[in-house]
This record gives sequence, C-alpha cells and structure tokens, in this order.
Amino acid sequence: MSFLLYLELLIVFIAVVLVIVKDQLQLKKTIFPAYLVFFIFTFLCYMSTFFGLKVPITEIIGSLWIYTAFALVIIHSSIRLGNKKTLIFYVIAFILGTIPELIGVKYGWIFGHYYYNPALSPFILGLVPLTTAISWAVVIYMSYIFTDIIIKFGSRKPSFKVDGMIYSLVVLLGLAIISGFVAVNLDMLIDPVVVATDGWFWIVGGPYYGIPMGNFMGWFLIAFLANLIFRFIEARGDTEDERSIESPLMDTSIIAIYLMFFMIYGYSAILLSHTEYLLIGTTTMVPFIVITALLTFIKYTKVKDNG
Repeated sequence: MSFLLYLELLIVFIAVVLVIVKDQLQLKKTIFPAYLVFFIFTFLCYMSTFFGLKVPITEIIGSLWIYTAFALVIIHSSIRLGNKKTLIFYVIAFILGTIPELIGVKYGWIFGHYYYNPALSPFILGLVPLTTAISWAVVIYMSYIFTDIIIKFGSRKPSFKVDGMIYSLVVLLGLAIISGFVAVNLDMLIDPVVVATDGWFWIVGGPYYGIPMGNFMGWFLIAFLANLIFRFIEARGDTEDERSIESPLMDTSIIAIYLMFFMIYGYSAILLSHTEYLLIGTTTMVPFIVITALLTFIKYTKVKDNG
C-alpha cells in the first residue's frame, strides 16, 4: 500500500479508537470539533488545487478529504446514536453500498454496464475502488441525518411501541423515500462530472449525458433501502431522546458536507465548461441544503429563545 493510503486509513482508525474510548476519557465534547476543524482544513486544501495551488503538502492533505469526512461521520454517529447503533448503521451502509457496486461492475446489473478507472486503486476484489465504498457510507449517513433534521423538527422518530405499526411504517417509508432523493439528487451532479473526467466509464450509455437511467434508480434504491432497514431497526427498539447531545454544530456539519460535495463538483463542472451540470446540481441539491439549514436555524433559535 502507498503512504497516502496508510495515512487515509490511519485517520479513520484513530477516529474509531477515539469513538471506543471517548466515554472513558471524557472526550465526547472534544473529538468532534477537533475532527471537524481538520476536516474543513482538508476541504480547503482540496479546493485550493482547483485554483492552481500545486503545493505538495496541500495536495496530500486535500486528498484526505473523503476519508476525513468518513471519520467525521463515524464520530458524529457515535455521539448521536451510540456505538451499537453506529456499528449497525455502517454495516448496513457498507453492505448496501458495496455489494451492488461489485455486482454492477461484474455483471452490469442494478446501475448498468460500467467500470472504474484503474487509477482509483486500491480496489475491492479488483472491481470497485475502496474510496467508492467510503463515499457510499458518507452519502447514506448524510441522507439519514437530513431526514432526521426534518422529522425531529417539532416531532420525534417513530416507534412501533409508542406510535403503532401502521403510523410508524408510513413515516419510515416517507423518510426513506426522502433519503433516496437526497442521494440521487447528489448523483445528478456527481455522475456527469466524474464521467467527463474519466473517473468511471459506461460501456452501455444512456440519455443523461451518456449515463443510463438505471444508475439513478440504483442510487435511489441503495439510500432508500439502507435508511428504511436502519430506521426499522430503530423503531423496534426504545426511542431515545437525542436532544441533549444535539447541537447546531452537529446538524450544520452534515449539511456542510453535502454543500462541500456541491462546491467540489459544481466548480469542477465550471472548469469543464459544462455549466449545465452546475445548473442541474443547483436545482437538485440546493433545496435540500436550504430546507435543512432553515429548519436547523429555526429549531435552535427557538430553543435558545425558550431558555
């Protein structure tokens, strides 16, 4: 493995260790802000490369962005959901994010016929880049938190014991559908940009800038199913009041990651002279950013005003 990969995995490993020992060492209030600061720094270094800043150290730090994002959402999930639920969530996310990709590349099912650029190594089973699996975990968690912000604005998560089966299932289904759109709307911008930069190649193309419609159906289904399964597991257990560990910083940080995806791929679209990609990304992604940011602002402003 390369030095860079060791560094990327080390960032995730340290986050996992800190998550395990955070209660014993009383790090619960410090590890997330610390990782968030470093994450923002990696993002700024990554963006600086778009503006011609080709300093080796900033390029290295910038390349850590997606792995640092993954480390950050692990910590975020641990604080918000607890370690047990965090483990369950990411097992679901990795299974539903990675296995369909492996099947898609190998057999052309789910997404369509495509393959990844060999430069994106290391690969899982020689088919799917490790970065893709990491990215799926981040995207699925973002889609979960976005719907969490929506449902917990003046309400709470559904519980089979408290709310009954029918009500809970209807709400769970609705939240999972929204989560699916949070993910697929992101891909409406990502996919044409990455295809244009040879990140992956479609063997059998389609009507959306050479991308088949099955790809977007696959994106929707993965986020939808991952969220539905996890929320079903949540609803079966005792609902916990997470308000004591929620904060504007916690919610806003996840919205910011989604915004960063928009900024990275939106600016890439400009550099590619494909501003139509940016226009599409604006209409699909920005509404989710504005809505969740507004709900977060109203929620915590009310809490502050109520003392």
